[in-house]
Amino acid sequence: MLFFSASLVLTVLASTCQATVTSVIEKDVAIIGGGAAGTYAAIGLKDRSKSVIIIEKDSILGGHTDTYIDKSNGRHVNVGVQVLHNEQLVKDYVTGRLGVPLALRTVAASESVNANFDNGQRIPNVPAAGSQVLQDAAQRYLAIYRSRFPYLEDGAGAAKVPFPVPEELLLPFTTWAQNNNLTAIVPLCYSFLQNVGDLFNTTAVDVLKGFPPSLLNSVFTGFQVVASGDHQDIYTAASKILAGDVLYNSVPKSINRSNKKDKCIRVVVSTPRGEQVILAKKLIITINPLVNELKALDLSRSESSLFSKFHTLGYFAGVTDNPGINTTITNVDPQNPYGFARLPGIFNFSPNAAGKMSFYGGSMNTISNADGRQLLLKHLETLKSTGVIPTGKTDILFFTNHSPYQLRTSAQEIKNGFYRDLYGLQGKNGTFWTGATLANHDSTLIWKYTEREVIPKVLSALEGH
Repeated sequence: MLFFSASLVLTVLASTCQATVTSVIEKDVAIIGGGAAGTYAAIGLKDRSKSVIIIEKDSILGGHTDTYIDKSNGRHVNVGVQVLHNEQLVKDYVTGRLGVPLALRTVAASESVNANFDNGQRIPNVPAAGSQVLQDAAQRYLAIYRSRFPYLEDGAGAAKVPFPVPEELLLPFTTWAQNNNLTAIVPLCYSFLQNVGDLFNTTAVDVLKGFPPSLLNSVFTGFQVVASGDHQDIYTAASKILAGDVLYNSVPKSINRSNKKDKCIRVVVSTPRGEQVILAKKLIITINPLVNELKALDLSRSESSLFSKFHTLGYFAGVTDNPGINTTITNVDPQNPYGFARLPGIFNFSPNAAGKMSFYGGSMNTISNADGRQLLLKHLETLKSTGVIPTGKTDILFFTNHSPYQLRTSAQEIKNGFYRDLYGLQGKNGTFWTGATLANHDSTLIWKYTEREVIPKVLSALEGH
């Protein structure tokens, strides 16, 4: 049974958002999506005495915070969110506000077997940049970042990128790195950014906004992780705080932002118990800003034009039986100057805490579940045929697809003002935007962007409502 807060009204109420139906939920803010961005925004606004309602399509909060729980031993494996930056905001939110203990995890160097997953051939390990070389490159990266691109730091995404956009930010990231004597940092970016795409064609601005100083510092000093080993604990705790302020297993059926009749935003939601009407003063959208994912929204011409310029990547992950590997096996393309995997492909296989084998894969376009699974099984069979992986049982135990992933546009569109126009949508039609596309596919950066760029604007708009 669903329980709603006192804002559930059963009669017509005279208010700023005046209801014209007999059963509605009235809130200050309606939030589409209960992942990292939506959950953080809801708690942040609720803590500031604003009423909220999250519309979440799944049965739990957390978005891409996918966890595999092994039936044989009960151990948890984080398949989605792996780590959090070692920052005060993370500690204040996760432990201070939600009461979830954190622990510091350092990144330890580990042995890896390299192989070309397309043909199963082992690839000799190329010596990585020495620790001193890498640390020197990291210091140069930090100095350049903070002196030339301070507007990309602090989780601002590309919201504060100047226009005209500096030419160096439009360069492919590998070219930018080479120009700045930072080639040693490129493999590090590739490893920690989770299918960042083709770094030879991805713009520097798109990589830099996702790899800020806080992330690089955490690589060397350690990351924060949930002490229990299960990052879903964050959202279990958040769901208790939000209590009746979430509609689970629900999707918007229509969103009318030019609702002159009720003088507010009118959201009709399809829930397990039928249609529910929400009247809200403001709207926060955290899901992918893609035209086909926003069919319920009365998109403006400028919104439709901007969102149609995105292209997307594919990213998927999961767990299989472990046929007997005890080290990470990394996909290496010998034709790539940095050895990056050919896509579509699996990035690596690695033993996990449950005694099984984790995998992560990507593609240069959105990939279906069926195609992702087929690619996984193909790579497994290829590696077994050459003896890289033992010929043991490898049933797929858990599979999650994060596609469409890493919404991007071309360097030319960015030069023409794409990011200026995208972030300029904030507040128009009573709507505010946050999530991975505006921040990055990184919970810490999403929380920072929401805290610093979205919540203050929403509060200001509510004061003037």
